[in-house]
Amino acid sequence: PQWARLPSDELVYETQPSELPVSYFPLDNTARCHCGAFFTDQTLPTFKQNFIIFGLRCGYERTIQVSKCISCKHSRRLYGSDLGSIGIFNWNNSFGFTHELLNQYTNVFTTCENPFVAFVTNTCRLYISSNSPVAFCSGETFTRVWFAFTDLQVLASGIKCPICGPYPDVVIADGVSIGYSSNKTMSGLCPPTMVSERNPIISTVSLKTGSKSTLVSLALRKVVQNIISFKYPPQYFNTAEQHKMVPPLTEFLELYLTSSDNKILVPTRELLKQVSH
Repeated sequence: PQWARLPSDELVYETQPSELPVSYFPLDNTARCHCGAFFTDQTLPTFKQNFIIFGLRCGYERTIQVSKCISCKHSRRLYGSDLGSIGIFNWNNSFGFTHELLNQYTNVFTTCENPFVAFVTNTCRLYISSNSPVAFCSGETFTRVWFAFTDLQVLASGIKCPICGPYPDVVIADGVSIGYSSNKTMSGLCPPTMVSERNPIISTVSLKTGSKSTLVSLALRKVVQNIISFKYPPQYFNTAEQHKMVPPLTEFLELYLTSSDNKILVPTRELLKQVSH
């Protein structure tokens, strides 16, 4: 969607959606099959079939020109136009979804918690209020279509770690903006707390004794707490002995003490607060 674009994003093609979709979509130079093969042989026989377009408030019954794919030779796979340049996502040459509809769900779920079921229900009610000639699709179909649509988009954010770069080996994340249905997960997917015979056994770790804090030393935790609460001056944590105790924490403290950017100070202070308790 336009509101989510960055100045550095490469635009694949300009989209100029019409107010109402045209009644007939012929084959053009963007036509291809689901297998990836393009429609290049103009001598192949073609035929027309019904094509339902789902918009934001109403559905439309249209016609599309297709041709049987000669590459995969699948009975249900046909050459069909892409239609992306006119703001339509051609799902399977039978159903099409306007970019306006699909981008609307992206807009909704990025601003508030809104599952697919709720969005589909709201859209069905809009179709009823608009006296749509066709009913809206099922929730399962819309979910599959939306994920296929976003899979084609380049969702680069420009965010990167100043040390690890744009693709760090470990990312600490909190929360989730969209839920996945249990029937979409793989059979081998398990929660991280699940114990099995394949779990490694670490004999040097015991949960029964010792401190459970990230920083075992009480004195060091107290020093960090005093620094982030401004009780100690910045140069207090500037000794080789303290640096040797926890090198990773030292880098965080140096970043916290030398930075003047609130975007860095606030999350760094919060992380130091958590590890020092």
